[in-house]
Amino acid sequence: MFAPFFCGINAASAQAPKFKQALQLGVGFGSTLGYAGGYKATPALSLAYEHLLPMQTGPGRIGVGAIVGIQSEKYDGGVAGYESKWNNSLVALRGTWHLEKYLPEELDVYGAAQLGLRFEKNKFKASASSAETTDKNTRVHAGLLVGARYFFVPQFAAFSEVGYDLSIIKIGIAGRF
Repeated sequence: MFAPFFCGINAASAQAPKFKQALQLGVGFGSTLGYAGGYKATPALSLAYEHLLPMQTGPGRIGVGAIVGIQSEKYDGGVAGYESKWNNSLVALRGTWHLEKYLPEELDVYGAAQLGLRFEKNKFKASASSAETTDKNTRVHAGLLVGARYFFVPQFAAFSEVGYDLSIIKIGIAGRF
């Protein structure tokens, strides 16, 4: 009765996973937050942890984990005399699917989905003489990315991700253990 549902998942897979856990540190560019035209954003920094599940799902495997990240953006009103600064922190759960069957051991290609919270703090100052106001918001964060890691040695890799996160593109280093 449930055979069609489970046919794509094989818990007793003959192929050993490429890794069991991964940790990656990334720097992201191209903000997805886009508060105003003419703003300046710092690169987004992120740290992600992942645990690869032992079951085979088609030609790949599923991973579960979490990601934390930070990014700041600033807008200077120039002649208008106002400025605004946003600080964002991200905490999210992360699920991944890694294509394994057709790739060499050194290459890890994956898709990721994230769901969590983004904590936003905005400081606004209308002019040099006015008081500064602060606004804090908590927003739902949903992200969708594709990425790849290339392992130069068995435990160390460079990676890149493209998609919707705090940034559009992310590069960094990763380790597996």
